[in-house]
Amino acid sequence: MILMSLLKPEPITITHVENLGDFKLKMLVYGNPGVGKTYLSCTMPKPLIVLTEGDVSKPTILAVQKKLKIKLDIVEISKTTELEDVFSYLKAFPTKWDSVVLDSLSDINRMKMGEVLSNSIAARATHEPDILEIDDWNRLDAWSRRMIRDFRDLPMNVLMTARTLNAARMTASKRSAVGAPKRKAFCPNSTPQDSVRE
Repeated sequence: MILMSLLKPEPITITHVENLGDFKLKMLVYGNPGVGKTYLSCTMPKPLIVLTEGDVSKPTILAVQKKLKIKLDIVEISKTTELEDVFSYLKAFPTKWDSVVLDSLSDINRMKMGEVLSNSIAARATHEPDILEIDDWNRLDAWSRRMIRDFRDLPMNVLMTARTLNAARMTASKRSAVGAPKRKAFCPNSTPQDSVRE
């Protein structure tokens, strides 16, 4: 009897949200390739879709447009300076779209990683050609934090995608992004075994 009275839940108060006002969604959709991140992104309200892999994503976008009978605005980027230009435009004209989609943070990170490594090698010839040093990581981290926060703070819905990769595939994709020789290099989210050079 005493035990049952101890397990008796306290009464709860239920409320309802009647009006969200200017509330905007800020989301990260994280998953394996092919699970539907881009498809979901296309269903955001009146989105501007910023693509890093247009060749991969365009069939999905075409399917969504056909199924939902809509036209989606798309910007393809291949450099991080183009992403910064998109941000500047959205900051200047925040009401043109209701949402912005960054598809994907994984590719944006890879782009910036390649740019940081290239700049470091150009500045110092003795820099390892395929391994980021601590200063490189710090530059990558600072830029990524600023960029993500800048987009997050826009007065619109923001959806960013990122994909999961096993460590071996991630190592290979990072290596190919910077044109490095085929050997294992330390990369983000790798396991200790992946960071051992062969």
